[in-house]
Amino acid sequence: GIATHAAIAAFALALVAPAAFWPPMTNDSFWIDWVWADQFTAELRAGNLYPRWLPLSHGGLGSPVFYYYPPLAFYLTGAFGMVGLSTYASIIAAFTVGLAASGYAMLAWLKGSRFALVGALLFMAAPYHVADFYGRGALAEFLAIALIPLIALGIRHATAGRPLLLAISFASMIMTHLPLALLTSLFLNAPYAIHLSRGAPKKMLEIAIALLVGLALSAIYLAPALLLD
Repeated sequence: GIATHAAIAAFALALVAPAAFWPPMTNDSFWIDWVWADQFTAELRAGNLYPRWLPLSHGGLGSPVFYYYPPLAFYLTGAFGMVGLSTYASIIAAFTVGLAASGYAMLAWLKGSRFALVGALLFMAAPYHVADFYGRGALAEFLAIALIPLIALGIRHATAGRPLLLAISFASMIMTHLPLALLTSLFLNAPYAIHLSRGAPKKMLEIAIALLVGLALSAIYLAPALLLD
């Protein structure tokens, strides 16, 4: 209900609130997020709908960052930047959205359990999850973590003949953080698909088709990245 969703939003704000009282964080990946988000947003403002080249990096020599790095996290910072937030504020806002989204995704995965809200809050406050923000500033990985419960839910939906969620969530993870997409494929998609399709090969086929559609949806990023010399 409304109270449950409000609790997740409030918890997300509480977890990121300390950052509002500190000087801007530039540790670990934060400074990289800052450089990339700033130029990605500037390219979006200039009308480049898929910026792959960052022209101001390396003293103006440029950098091919988004020929190989997934862009989806920086579309989110770009959206905040386009409505007037500073680059740093856009990054913090993106982390906040990712944290809340992880809670809502886990809530959806646990729907029907009386511990759904508790599970969602625990997932949001998991030590590595929080460390990904405060310790590492790993924006793309942080946002991709929110997709893990949606992929699990999508696998379940695919076995019931509803493949769309799995295809979209898998494509979104590839377009957000490729290493986590690989790890999820090995340690979630495959074993969970085998578990749900025991004795029903047709279900495995439905899951496989949905994952292939996800690969196709992410091809605008994945194909050039894999074919890059």
